[in-house]
Amino acid sequence: MSPLGMYALAVSYSNLGHHQESMHLNKQTLELRKRILGDEHPDTLWSMNDLAASYFHLGQHQESMHLNKQTLELRKRILGDEHPDTLWSMNGLAASYFHLGQHQESMQLNKQTLELRKRILGDEHPDTLRSMNCLAKSYSNLGQHQGARTKSPSRISRYLQSLKR
Repeated sequence: MSPLGMYALAVSYSNLGHHQESMHLNKQTLELRKRILGDEHPDTLWSMNDLAASYFHLGQHQESMHLNKQTLELRKRILGDEHPDTLWSMNGLAASYFHLGQHQESMQLNKQTLELRKRILGDEHPDTLRSMNCLAKSYSNLGQHQGARTKSPSRISRYLQSLKR
């Protein structure tokens, strides 16, 4: 099977909640893409991102954090700090921090991601709204409920509406 076919199947498995199968295919896809395309090709970086997501869904948050950090560093260097793929990696790393109990780090990265997404993608973009939701969760987890309230009510409803489109 081609790397693209393996990637598509891994995404399908993940969407169906079959994260173990997705992880297995994501590992194979990453190895193939590194060999064929090189370590710094954008498709290789997406494979790294997807493998980190598989680890995350399987509760392997330490592995997810490690791979998210690597992917973020590479994307910043190759694509730049403001590329949408880089912002996606920032969001993934913030989620790993959150699930590892590193709530302050998660909140800071969520703030950065939200500010960049607002500026680059706009206030109403689904990824921006997703970042608002993540930041509200970070505030809430740190006991800063006022910050969570100011970030979430109308924006969360807009986020939910964006999912219906």
